[in-house]
Amino acid sequence: MKISELIEELEKIKSENGDIDVMVNGYEGGYTEPGKIDIETLLYDYYNQWYYGKYESITSIDLNPEELEESKVKKAVCINRKLSIV
Repeated sequence: MKISELIEELEKIKSENGDIDVMVNGYEGGYTEPGKIDIETLLYDYYNQWYYGKYESITSIDLNPEELEESKVKKAVCINRKLSIV
């Protein structure tokens, strides 16, 4: 999904439902408020396990983007969940 597609979808939702809250998936279940929004450089298909996401931040795995296959690297807006420490 591109930024323009997200904005378009959110504008449609807003016009039909008003200025309602935005939530993201919780850590193990439920929903929570979004936290920080970052721009990350991501690597596609880093993990083989089904329970990981399709992408991983190259800063998390300490890889140099110049050493990676260009078709597997992309820049993206990442919406993080708000950390709730109880």
